Amino acid sequence: PEEIEIRIHNLQKSYDELIELARQRRDLLEQAKGLSKFYSDIGDAELWIDEKQQTMTSPDMGHDVNTTDSLLGKHKLVENDMNAR
Repeated sequence: PEEIEIRIHNLQKSYDELIELARQRRDLLEQAKGLSKFYSDIGDAELWIDEKQQTMTSPDMGHDVNTTDSLLGKHKLVENDMNAR
Protein backbone atom coordinates (compact mmCIF):
# COMPACT_ATOMS: atom_id res chain seq x y z
CA PRO A 1 0.00 0.00 0.00
CA GLU A 2 2.75 2.50 0.84
CA GLU A 3 4.51 1.70 -2.43
CA ILE A 4 1.27 2.27 -4.31
CA GLU A 5 0.75 5.61 -2.56
CA ILE A 6 4.29 6.67 -3.47
CA ARG A 7 3.75 5.71 -7.12
CA ILE A 8 0.43 7.55 -7.20
CA HIS A 9 2.06 10.60 -5.62
CA ASN A 10 4.92 10.50 -8.16
CA LEU A 11 2.48 10.06 -11.01
CA GLN A 12 0.42 13.04 -9.83
CA LYS A 13 3.57 15.13 -9.46
CA SER A 14 4.69 14.22 -12.99
CA TYR A 15 1.25 15.01 -14.35
CA ASP A 16 1.20 18.40 -12.59
CA GLU A 17 4.62 19.20 -14.05
CA LEU A 18 3.37 18.24 -17.51
CA ILE A 19 0.36 20.53 -17.11
CA GLU A 20 2.65 23.40 -16.10
CA LEU A 21 4.94 22.79 -19.08
CA ALA A 22 1.92 22.80 -21.39
CA ARG A 23 0.75 26.11 -19.91
CA GLN A 24 4.20 27.65 -20.34
CA ARG A 25 4.40 26.46 -23.94
CA ARG A 26 0.94 27.84 -24.70
CA ASP A 27 2.02 31.21 -23.27
CA LEU A 28 5.17 31.22 -25.42
CA LEU A 29 3.19 30.29 -28.52
CA GLU A 30 0.69 33.09 -27.82
CA GLN A 31 3.59 35.55 -27.49
CA ALA A 32 5.12 34.29 -30.74
CA LYS A 33 1.76 34.68 -32.48
CA GLY A 34 1.45 38.27 -31.26
CA LEU A 35 4.99 39.06 -32.37
CA SER A 36 4.37 37.54 -35.81
CA LYS A 37 1.22 39.63 -36.22
CA PHE A 38 3.11 42.75 -35.16
CA TYR A 39 5.83 42.15 -37.76
CA SER A 40 3.21 41.43 -40.42
CA ASP A 41 1.35 44.65 -39.58
CA ILE A 42 4.60 46.63 -39.66
CA GLY A 43 5.44 45.17 -43.06
CA ASP A 44 2.01 46.13 -44.39
CA ALA A 45 2.39 49.66 -43.03
CA GLU A 46 5.84 50.05 -44.58
CA LEU A 47 4.55 48.85 -47.94
CA TRP A 48 1.60 51.27 -47.75
CA ILE A 49 3.90 54.19 -46.88
CA ASP A 50 6.27 53.32 -49.75
CA GLU A 51 3.36 53.26 -52.20
CA LYS A 52 2.07 56.62 -51.00
CA GLN A 53 5.55 58.17 -51.08
CA GLN A 54 5.96 57.10 -54.70
CA THR A 55 2.66 58.73 -55.57
CA MET A 56 3.48 61.93 -53.66
CA THR A 57 6.95 62.29 -55.19
CA SER A 58 5.87 61.70 -58.79
CA PRO A 59 7.11 64.53 -61.01
CA ASP A 60 4.14 64.06 -63.36
CA MET A 61 2.01 67.23 -63.36
CA GLY A 62 -0.04 66.41 -66.43
CA HIS A 63 0.17 67.83 -69.93
CA ASP A 64 -3.41 68.97 -70.34
CA VAL A 65 -6.51 69.73 -68.29
CA ASN A 66 -7.88 66.17 -68.38
CA THR A 67 -4.62 64.57 -67.29
CA THR A 68 -4.13 67.18 -64.56
CA ASP A 69 -7.69 66.63 -63.33
CA SER A 70 -7.07 62.88 -63.26
CA LEU A 71 -3.86 63.36 -61.27
CA LEU A 72 -5.65 65.73 -58.89
CA GLY A 73 -8.38 63.14 -58.36
CA LYS A 74 -5.78 60.47 -57.60
CA HIS A 75 -4.06 62.86 -55.22
CA LYS A 76 -7.32 63.48 -53.37
CA LEU A 77 -7.89 59.72 -53.09
CA VAL A 78 -4.45 59.33 -51.52
CA GLU A 79 -5.17 62.18 -49.09
CA ASN A 80 -8.48 60.58 -48.13
CA ASP A 81 -6.75 57.23 -47.64
CA MET A 82 -4.12 58.87 -45.43
CA ASN A 83 -6.74 60.67 -43.36
CA ALA A 84 -8.71 57.45 -42.92
CA ARG A 85 -5.78 55.70 -41.24
